[in-house]
Amino acid sequence: MADSVWERAVREAEEQLGRVLPGIARTVGAVNNALGAERRAAFQRELSGLGDGGTFEVLLDAWWTQAVVDSVSDAESREALLEVADLAVSLRIASRHDPVAQAEIDVLMNAWGVDR
Repeated sequence: MADSVWERAVREAEEQLGRVLPGIARTVGAVNNALGAERRAAFQRELSGLGDGGTFEVLLDAWWTQAVVDSVSDAESREALLEVADLAVSLRIASRHDPVAQAEIDVLMNAWGVDR
């Protein structure tokens, strides 16, 4: 079976930065299960208020990144995972050749207070 764009982006980010991401799939269910109770409630509220498909992708990227960062407690590991997660998301977006998507993600992630 061929690798998906997402799987290739994750693998490339891990290889470039020498850090393996936790096994949190970029799916609603996996992100929901990986988040703590407070963040899970916020994720579910935002998910229930979604509009078009592009917004869903931005939301999923932001919350997947948050779930990855929240999977560890020490600041150094959080920062390292954030760097790999950000690169994976950026590589996925770059594969779409859609520069507007990155700007939208940056705005939403800042608005949501995702630890960058």
